[in-house]
Amino acid sequence: MTDIDKKYGIKEWKLTDSMESEEELLEYLEECAKEDDGGALLLHAIGKIA
Repeated sequence: MTDIDKKYGIKEWKLTDSMESEEELLEYLEECAKEDDGGALLLHAIGKIA
């Protein structure tokens, strides 16, 4: 957290904070897999979930 984050009370956003269930996370991964033909988006999504 940077000084600016602390000053303004900004909190890091995490993907998993927005998802309410494992099913939503799985659906997110499935959509990323459909959209990305090279695999980079899917790998990024897996990293965000992990």
